[in-house]
Amino acid sequence: MSTSAVSAASTTCSKSNIARGIGRLTDLVFTSGKGSYVQTTCGQSLLDFTTGIGVVNTGHCHPRVIAAAKAQCDNIIHSQVNIGYHDKKLELTETLMPLLPKNLDTIFYGTTGAEAVENSIKMARAYTRKHGVVVFRGGYHGRTFGTMAMTTSSRIYRQKFGALIPGIHVTPFPFTYHGITPEMAMNELVQLYK
Repeated sequence: MSTSAVSAASTTCSKSNIARGIGRLTDLVFTSGKGSYVQTTCGQSLLDFTTGIGVVNTGHCHPRVIAAAKAQCDNIIHSQVNIGYHDKKLELTETLMPLLPKNLDTIFYGTTGAEAVENSIKMARAYTRKHGVVVFRGGYHGRTFGTMAMTTSSRIYRQKFGALIPGIHVTPFPFTYHGITPEMAMNELVQLYK
C-alpha cells in the first residue's frame, strides 16, 4: 500500500476520533509548510492567507525560528514556571520592560489567547471592583468556560453547556457594510448602562 493510501486510511479514522467543537474551513490534511505556503496529503501547495491564524507571522518554518527552537531544545524543553524562573523568560522581560509605558511595571505571560482574555478580566475586575464585561456581537474570545461566555461568533461554542458566567453584555460592532452604523452601535452601548 502506498504512503498516501496509508495516510488517507488512517486520516479518516483519526478525524472521527478528534473531539468536535472546532469549525474547520476544509477537511484537507496539511503535512508541511514553508514561508506562506502549506502542503497537503493530496499534493497541493496552498497559499496560507491566515499565517496560522496570526501565529506564524514570520512564515511557516522560518529558518531563524527553527534554529532558535532547536537550540532551546538542546538546553531545556519545559521549565515549569511555578517551580523556578526560566532564563529566556527573564531575558525577554528585560528586553520588553523599557518598551512599556512608564506607569506599567509588570508583564503577564500566557500560553493561549483564552488565558490572556480570562486573566485580563480578572485584573480588570480586581482593579475596578466592577464585574460587567462588554463584548462585541460576533467576536471570538476562546473556548474555555469563561471565554465561551464572551464568544458570539458561532452558536457551536456555547451549545449544551447551560448557564455561562454572569456579567457578560453583548453589543453590536459598528459595521456600516452590514447595516450597523457607529451611531447605532453607540446607542446600543448606551442602553447597556441605563
